[in-house]
Amino acid sequence: MRPDACSAPIPWRAWGFPRSRQYSSNVIRELIDLKGLRPLQDTLLHLQSRLPSGDVDRMYLVGGFIRDTILGCEPSDLDLVVEGDAREAASQIASLLAGRMFELDPSRGVYRVAAGSIGIDLEEAGHDGLPGNLLRRDFTIDAMALPLADCLKPDWQRYILDPCKGLDDLRQRTVRAVSPAAMQDDPLRCLRAFRLAGKLKFSIDPATLGFIRKASRLMDTVAPERIWEELAGILSQDGSACLLRLMDSETGLLETVIPEITPLKGLQQGGFHHEDTWNHSLNVLECLESIVNTPGMAPQVSDYLQARIAGNRTRLVILKLAAILHDIGKPYCQKPKESGGYSFHGHDRVGRQIAAGIARRLRISSREADLLRLLVREHMSPLSLYTVSSSPSSRALRRLFLRSGHDTIGLLMLALADYMATRKGSLEAIQAYREFICGILTTFVTRGEEYISKTSLLNGHEIQELLSVGPSPLVGQAIQALADAKFDGLITTREEAAAFLRQWAAQINRPDREE
Repeated sequence: MRPDACSAPIPWRAWGFPRSRQYSSNVIRELIDLKGLRPLQDTLLHLQSRLPSGDVDRMYLVGGFIRDTILGCEPSDLDLVVEGDAREAASQIASLLAGRMFELDPSRGVYRVAAGSIGIDLEEAGHDGLPGNLLRRDFTIDAMALPLADCLKPDWQRYILDPCKGLDDLRQRTVRAVSPAAMQDDPLRCLRAFRLAGKLKFSIDPATLGFIRKASRLMDTVAPERIWEELAGILSQDGSACLLRLMDSETGLLETVIPEITPLKGLQQGGFHHEDTWNHSLNVLECLESIVNTPGMAPQVSDYLQARIAGNRTRLVILKLAAILHDIGKPYCQKPKESGGYSFHGHDRVGRQIAAGIARRLRISSREADLLRLLVREHMSPLSLYTVSSSPSSRALRRLFLRSGHDTIGLLMLALADYMATRKGSLEAIQAYREFICGILTTFVTRGEEYISKTSLLNGHEIQELLSVGPSPLVGQAIQALADAKFDGLITTREEAAAFLRQWAAQINRPDREE
């Protein structure tokens, strides 16, 4: 046992702040839509019945488990504060559940037990016991505790310890910092406030926004991986555009995390654009979310968006990040036009490089970074195929599909969101472009594999022999030409492929051929 660990549980009355007994039973029922702690009930029962009673009396459920249970959500894990040796408690629990114990932060007495699909985090209360532990937490709605010994009682609600009035904030649907020091102690909590607000559909207390604003300068002390994890959690929420607007306008936190967005603010674009580049980017994200929430989406599209590409993060998270970064290269490519307005030629290529730098700094996984670069680089490609009077040729579509591969779905959705944000208010133009994008999307979903197949009927060695050449770029061009001809239905057999190749070679070698 650590020297500063409490030798016995502190009586409730000695703590000097209220339990939830102060709330009427009607108020509790208003908050809670469960008949008890159903999630993980078997695990809790196992701990209660198998651990020595003295050890059970020193353990308290805390944090998100209580919050989610009260809100009617199903918690996935358990968080316990131990008044005593957390390592010893974790070892006991791991043994009881046939799981494994991991050290997360031994200096603070933080451990984890993994038993099948169940995760249990344990933390020592510290020298000031459970009261001090709760007062050091981030938000009031996570600063409640429930004795493990009482959690399965029919009237378990009465035993909730609520020193920071978290139940009041749950009723008011508010994320409120426990204290001004909460953000300073761990600046990552600044991002966590927005993620939590998005997840629960809560508002953030104005004073808490002020604490975040003051602590945002400390974000450079946080590991990049942790920043990305929280930012991705925000982007995974429905309504992330509103969260980012609030974060940017009220706290300046987003510029601290992604300073590359600063030059977008106030950058005028001209043409159909009526807002600066930064507000346009946020509008693109907003439009993207409206597209994603459209009823009746094809299963292939939903599956694409929700497919995990790194940990628990999905493609949709990167698609949303691309929405706010798609024009990140424009400040470096702005040139005035003689007719008025500006041109931004090459901003997609410059933007790809900047996006790659952001991905490196935040330690985004290689698969996520590859997708981000692709979306930023190609975000203009679908629009380049668009004409009101005609549909793109099969060959043009194939070129697009070959460049974007299986991420064509995401690219098309980004392109549509970009157009909607640019032509906001022009319903007829937006509807025409939506039909154009949906037509391409339907083609890709139904025939995509056929379009992006690179099978050319003849391999490289056979092509070299037919053309009497060695390894060279010409062989690659020939493979592409054969694949195009096969796709267009011009050739179906190896003999036809050989005849086509001879004719193709004669054509490109004509003296009068224009370079």
